[in-house]
Amino acid sequence: MKLLDDAMDDLIREMMGEDAVSLINLIKKKSNVSEFKIAEKLNLGINQVRNVLYKLHAHNLIDSIRKKDKKKGWYIYYWTFNLDRAYELLVENIKKKIEDLKNSINILGREKFFFCDNDSITFSFENAMEHNFKCPECGEVLVQKENKKEIDKKRNQIRKLSIELGEIEIELEKIRKREEAKKLRKKPKKKKKTTKKKKVKKKTSKKKKSKKKKPAKKKTTKKKKTKKSKKKSVKKKTSRKKKSRRRTK
Repeated sequence: MKLLDDAMDDLIREMMGEDAVSLINLIKKKSNVSEFKIAEKLNLGINQVRNVLYKLHAHNLIDSIRKKDKKKGWYIYYWTFNLDRAYELLVENIKKKIEDLKNSINILGREKFFFCDNDSITFSFENAMEHNFKCPECGEVLVQKENKKEIDKKRNQIRKLSIELGEIEIELEKIRKREEAKKLRKKPKKKKKTTKKKKVKKKTSKKKKSKKKKPAKKKTTKKKKTKKSKKKSVKKKTSRKKKSRRRTK
């Protein structure tokens, strides 16, 4: 973690100065810090603090919310450090430095450079030719620069930055895993009562279905009764006919 903190401080110092580093270290582990409290803690004027805050906000390194002061009636801004964005910016910055060094090595490998020992000024081949290979400041003859030493120096810088980048990415991966573990712990467990309620609902639904089937049975019984009554009426008619025949005889 110290590696990340040191690398972050170096980046912010390089981009925005020492006041920005002090401000970030003040609000890093807090949330929604009033701009007036920041000014008080850092012993700076409110306008000076706001200038630093706006620079940090331009790079999305801090977020803000606005609340109205009930007593005074004006709005106060509260600031929170955006740690995820800071880590992204840190990785992007190191990668950019490595890319710039690689491009510089390619240029040094292709072109010739000349310099003046007295004034420590370096000239490209075209610029040296324009000045007849003489220093425009002191008039001394320019000497061709050996690019091999410069190339080796830049390659060493690339190695150091690559090692630093690898270590930072390992630390960031550890932080992400910790955050994921915290989120999993915070998730509420499923209650057993909810499952029981579901079972009860299923039983009631079955009962309702059985109730719907009952009126269908009643209809069938009615039809059977009507058939029986018809049969009885037919029997009565046949018996009457038989009696009438006997009488005629």
